[in-house]
Amino acid sequence: MKKNKLFALGALGVLGVVVAAINLAIGIFLIKILWTTIAEALFSKLVESGQISTSMSWKDAFWIGLFLYFVIRAFAGNLLNVTKEGNKTTVSMGDSDATIHGKDSENKKENNKD
Repeated sequence: MKKNKLFALGALGVLGVVVAAINLAIGIFLIKILWTTIAEALFSKLVESGQISTSMSWKDAFWIGLFLYFVIRAFAGNLLNVTKEGNKTTVSMGDSDATIHGKDSENKKENNKD
């Protein structure tokens, strides 16, 4: 593989990790902030009886957020997609993607000057 193709795949990987981390952080924040409302709406009788608390630690919010992130991504089929069309290969992770164009046989000498 050429260096620029490896760089593109590496950049895609880094971008995918950054986007995933931002999405996870937003999800954890929302779970932590909205847990009181969620618990009272879904489990009102359990909250009244004291079996479920309306407060949540950041650690619990992290594990719930991580679990929900992977479950939702897996069921949506968006964890990782690879598409090959003719001379180009596209790798998608969620909403971010990178395309690698293959060499054309017509311009073989010109493209191989790297």
